[in-house]
Amino acid sequence: MSVNGSCGYRRREFLLAGLAAVLSTSACTAVSGEPGSLDSGKVLRPVLKTSRELAAAYEAAAKDHPQLGKTLEVLRDNHSEHAKALARILGDEDGEPAEAGDGSLDSLRQAESKASKAAVEACAGAPDEFAVLLGEIAACRATHHDVLKVL
Repeated sequence: MSVNGSCGYRRREFLLAGLAAVLSTSACTAVSGEPGSLDSGKVLRPVLKTSRELAAAYEAAAKDHPQLGKTLEVLRDNHSEHAKALARILGDEDGEPAEAGDGSLDSLRQAESKASKAAVEACAGAPDEFAVLLGEIAACRATHHDVLKVL
């Protein structure tokens, strides 16, 4: 079965989605911080909030664009895993769910672009023990933005 053939994905989309999955998986297993640390909360809490918002936005987009459902679900799952890892570090597993957004691909592209830049800034200002995690989240978000450009 070819990537372009019966499954309907272009080769580039398939490869970018795979790269996004690999990057996000490594980000979620590398760090174990002290829950609730003041320094970590200041830097990580906004990244957690955005991860939850992005996961909800992908959920809405997958419903609005069923033909892209599998790809969008993989990207959503990346953000969900980031949120779980960050929540575990912050001791915030029961955080409030985020609003879903409008489900448009344009909104997702804009959100990923903004979120990627914010994660880079967070990485630059993070305590050393969180720099790798935030760098991987930033890279994942940038990759997601690239994937969305070809959808």
